Amino acid sequence: MTARSSLHRIVPAAAIMGGLLLAAGCASEGPRELSMVKADGNRAMSLEQYDRAADFYSEWAERAPFNAEAQAALGRALLELDRPASARERFEIARDLEPANRAYTNLLAEAAFAAGDFLGLRGILEDEIAREPDAMAYMTAGDFAVRMGATDDAERYYLAAAQADGGMSVTPQIVLADFYGSIGDRDEEFRRLRMATYIDFDNAVVRSRLEGLGHVPGPSLAIRPEELDR
Repeated sequence: MTARSSLHRIVPAAAIMGGLLLAAGCASEGPRELSMVKADGNRAMSLEQYDRAADFYSEWAERAPFNAEAQAALGRALLELDRPASARERFEIARDLEPANRAYTNLLAEAAFAAGDFLGLRGILEDEIAREPDAMAYMTAGDFAVRMGATDDAERYYLAAAQADGGMSVTPQIVLADFYGSIGDRDEEFRRLRMATYIDFDNAVVRSRLEGLGHVPGPSLAIRPEELDR
């Protein structure tokens, strides 16, 4: 056998062996890093490819069952796919894992609203208020009440938000002004804007709103928030 023919016999054998080693190496790599799975899910969500996002997030959530972020991410994709019941299950897991993270409670409320479970939604909101009765919890409840068409409940929640704040911040006053403006109560809208002026005279939003109602912002408009005296 010539040297040339021997070389022809050796090279294919080496190539085959190299291919086998490469295949074995790939097989031993295992599943992708979760950071890559998460990134693919985020990319699909940004492109509004919710089916693909749900697939990626499902893998993430299954491989990291105690990761609240993973569970919530899957829930958001499912919510976009109009599967509120399935989304709600994921948000419940996320909230159970991190009960102090209000974002997960709000997502759970969104899923209940999307499913039309208003009774369950009220329970979620009231539970959050009981857990941490601050202005934000009451304002969130008020916002959902508006969306449910429960005007009386919305007013009650928004007033409770201002009271929880103690008249110290401008936001609950603006929220109340917005609410009263939405139901056509201009007197209360104006009164709450005057209270907001007392808290923050230079607030651009408040000044713009007052001008929109035909008033010139000035010290004479400011009145003490009633919540300061409670």
